[in-house]
Amino acid sequence: QMQNNHNNYNNSTLPWNSNILLLSGLPTHTLRRLYKTVDAFVLPTRGEGWGRPYMEAMSMSLPIIATNWSGPTAFVTNENGYLLPIHDTLIDAKLDAFPGHLWANPVEEKLVKIMVHLVNNPNEGAEKGQKGRKDVVDLWSHEVVGKDLMKHFNRIAASSSFSLVAAEEEKGQKK
Repeated sequence: QMQNNHNNYNNSTLPWNSNILLLSGLPTHTLRRLYKTVDAFVLPTRGEGWGRPYMEAMSMSLPIIATNWSGPTAFVTNENGYLLPIHDTLIDAKLDAFPGHLWANPVEEKLVKIMVHLVNNPNEGAEKGQKGRKDVVDLWSHEVVGKDLMKHFNRIAASSSFSLVAAEEEKGQKK
């Protein structure tokens, strides 16, 4: 559904000039080149389950601007990015699949201020970009996440086997 909606748009029907393009389905090498051509990554969403594009941009040492809500708050901090505040009132997402789901309402004026600040303070942005890359590598690399998952799997397996053994013993006693 979303892909079909995306394909229905083109620059002649969108409310902006041709300097902005909607892109989808980019191969990784093209996406990497695209990240290298920009000075910052700005994605003021109303909500994210996680926010993989932020992590991709951070891994490329880009300063990022992320909405201070939901998924990205697990890894974006004031030290490694710019957190965009939201209004106190949340917005009804009006999604049939998720009745009652609420969205964040980013403060647009703050977004403009952060973007202007970033343009006027490129060294600060570069420092945050470097910190973001370090955090992604140190905390979220495949190796780090894999080791963390193995700890959880081992913990679950240990408690599950105990439960299974206890259940089998109990079952044997009832015979």
